[in-house]
Amino acid sequence: MNNVAKSLLPKCHRQIGAVVFCLVVMGIAAIPHVTTAKTPPRQTIPGADTTPLYLPMIQAQEAATPVPTATTVEPTQTPVPTATEIPRQWDSRLDQRHTTLIEATVQPQQGYWRLVRAQWYDEDEAGGRHHILVDVLDEAGARLVGVPIRIYWSGGEATVNTQAKPGEPYAADFAMFAVAPSYGAAPNNGAPTDTIWGMGLGSIDLPFHTVHTSYGVVWQWTQAGGEPSPTSTPTPTSTATSTSTPTSTATLTPSPEAIESVTPTATATVTVPPTATPALPGRVWDPRLDQRGVELTEAQVAPGQGYWRLVRGVWYNETESGGRHHIFVDLLDVNGQRLLERPMRVYWNGGETFIQTQDKPGEPYAADFGMSNPGPSYGAAPADGAPADQLWGMGLGSIEQPNFAIKTSYGFIWQWTIQPGEPTSSTRQMGQVNFDRDPLNR
Repeated sequence: MNNVAKSLLPKCHRQIGAVVFCLVVMGIAAIPHVTTAKTPPRQTIPGADTTPLYLPMIQAQEAATPVPTATTVEPTQTPVPTATEIPRQWDSRLDQRHTTLIEATVQPQQGYWRLVRAQWYDEDEAGGRHHILVDVLDEAGARLVGVPIRIYWSGGEATVNTQAKPGEPYAADFAMFAVAPSYGAAPNNGAPTDTIWGMGLGSIDLPFHTVHTSYGVVWQWTQAGGEPSPTSTPTPTSTATSTSTPTSTATLTPSPEAIESVTPTATATVTVPPTATPALPGRVWDPRLDQRGVELTEAQVAPGQGYWRLVRGVWYNETESGGRHHIFVDLLDVNGQRLLERPMRVYWNGGETFIQTQDKPGEPYAADFGMSNPGPSYGAAPADGAPADQLWGMGLGSIEQPNFAIKTSYGFIWQWTIQPGEPTSSTRQMGQVNFDRDPLNR
């Protein structure tokens, strides 16, 4: 062995010994020991990304946010309570006395004075009184004080005011002196009102006598029945349907292009309550006119047409006429108020003349014409061009001596009337006349 090899041999021995030592150590390390294993510390690779790496998990997909669907709710009409009008108490004897009710013309829900009670008191019930007794109530039925009541007649009117009058059944009164139909009455504060016409002295059996009888009439403030035109209020709402539990509330503001303007139109059918058909004014007809041969020819008119209706006809004998020998006439409007400067035609065989109604305060008639021939010689009627009831057969003379020029007279009154929808036969109220206090002799 050369010198080089000899010098390397010790180094090799040392390296072989180190290797053997390492193998022994490794063998011993491989022998298992009953000890608790410790988790080695987490090792990281230098320079590597230390951000934790998470594997994707299968997650429940979030429910899609529901898109609100615009739902147009049909317009609803809020019903307006219909006012119940107070029942009207009407004494049937008023019809026999030819008293007429003219109802107010009002719109649904409008306030007005409604006649709620009308009573006639005969001679015994009146107890010597000869008055129109009135009262005015509020909606609750309490008496109203200081309400003006207009009492009117041919050629005049008066106003009485309601008073407290505790314990009395009426709040105001007006004394009558003329036989019916002579007086009308209604509240007069500017509000719509029912009007009553045709009151006056006399009884059912003796309508032309100045029998002391009375009337009691009561008005109450009332809201007219019916329903006004309904007002539709459309309420559009957005309704979203979702099964998920929302964790936040989002306000969805759609773009202007996505907004559709929907204007619902409500078509309302309004039923207008029928207007009450007015009754014909009563007609007072003295039966002695038939004995004198006076004829009434009624106007031929259609329903709803206006015309001059004869409402009163009286014959005055020689005593009652007091030396007069005239045809007395008057013209009234629908409320019983005298009309002025209206032409009246008086005609006879071979001629005619025209007279005009005049004011004549306090007098029972508005115009007159002096007769000179026995009946039947004269006729009369309003002459303003409107349809009118016609009279024929007047003239001097009496029932016992019809062909003599005895000075007797006639009194006739026409009233403007609207023909009702259904034909109504005329009624002539019979009776004798007491002219001691008749309007002609007042």
